[in-house]
Amino acid sequence: MIPGGRAGGSGDRYIYFLIAGLLPWLGVSEGVNRSTTSVVENSAIVRRLPLRSELLVIVPNATAMVFQGVALAIFVAALIVQGMPVRGLWLLPVALLLQFLLQVGVGFFLATTYVFFRDVTQIIGFVLAIAFYLSPILYPVGGRFEKYFFWNP
Repeated sequence: MIPGGRAGGSGDRYIYFLIAGLLPWLGVSEGVNRSTTSVVENSAIVRRLPLRSELLVIVPNATAMVFQGVALAIFVAALIVQGMPVRGLWLLPVALLLQFLLQVGVGFFLATTYVFFRDVTQIIGFVLAIAFYLSPILYPVGGRFEKYFFWNP
């Protein structure tokens, strides 16, 4: 879904490149951060009500995906209005489903770990900050890796 011919941008198109990378990243980081503490924060509900605790991990990820879906719809509409080429749009639902499944899986693991080790939130914040700067969100990818990022929706 990156506008233009390359996996990257320059000049006026850089803002579209940046938004195309930031929207999924914000969805992932919000879902993972909120699902990490969801079981412990709602421990009174888990103890008193016959509620499946899995839902406490799924709900933050689902709300993050809803907000991300709305933002992506606005972004795609802005791209179309600006006359930018939008390629690979049919891959977006598949990518969102895979992202949701990844978020929920990581959220289950982290929520379980957080029950026993409360320092997980600080570690996750640090790991997500490092992963943000290692991923090609802020900078274009070139050279030998460009062919792999060409297919990135």
